[in-house]
Amino acid sequence: MFNFKYRDIDIAHKEGVTDFPQDEYGRHMHFTYEMLFFVRGDVSYTVEDEERKLTNYDIVFIKPGAYHFAHVNQNSTYERYVLKFSDDSFPLEIKEKLKSITSFHPNCVEFEKLFKQLELYHEQSYFDDVDLYHLFNAKLLEIIINLTKIDNSKFVTNDPMIASIINFIESHIKEHLTLDIISKNLNYSTSYIAKEFKRKMHSSIMSYIRNKKIILARTQIIYGENPTKVAEEYGFDDYTTFYRTYIKLIGQTPSKDKNH
Repeated sequence: MFNFKYRDIDIAHKEGVTDFPQDEYGRHMHFTYEMLFFVRGDVSYTVEDEERKLTNYDIVFIKPGAYHFAHVNQNSTYERYVLKFSDDSFPLEIKEKLKSITSFHPNCVEFEKLFKQLELYHEQSYFDDVDLYHLFNAKLLEIIINLTKIDNSKFVTNDPMIASIINFIESHIKEHLTLDIISKNLNYSTSYIAKEFKRKMHSSIMSYIRNKKIILARTQIIYGENPTKVAEEYGFDDYTTFYRTYIKLIGQTPSKDKNH
């Protein structure tokens, strides 16, 4: 087991029964990519409207802003590799490949040697953090390129109604969205979509929308755009609401990200 965190990479091999960090399987979204290589355990994973009961050597690939969570049987040993990373240092061609990678990749036993190599690198005392950072980046690119070659569409359970809600939100994310607007466009009652979304996603629709807006807004702020203008662009009438939501989700102010 190991953990390595340096610059924009956070890589770990973890195994446990009850001592799990809550943010690892609790309901959340974040602004980095995340990849889970599932070794063993009793886990069901949801990414947006897709759900899968994980089997040994499954890979879960989570893009920035994707809402995700897991149901973990804490009486079973849960072993996994977890990779969190940004694409800032990736070549343009690799950034494009990331867009085509879907969420679930079943029975990727051939990837085991790639993930074990990460641990072997970490065990070598003569590698410093800079060495490991570049070695991990190179291995990560190899994993990503291989993932783009897998056809996994038949292995995912999809909820059509939840998918339609999420697709509508993503298509209108910069607009002012309410339950009434969504329900009228999708021909569902407001009470029905609110209840079903909460039951399936364990989050209210409005909380989901606010967090999604903040994640996307952060990307623009990091690239130098004015936080106030970005808040307006994403439909926040009140900058104070945007500011407070931003700090709660991201953990720092928009201005700090702008000057990053």
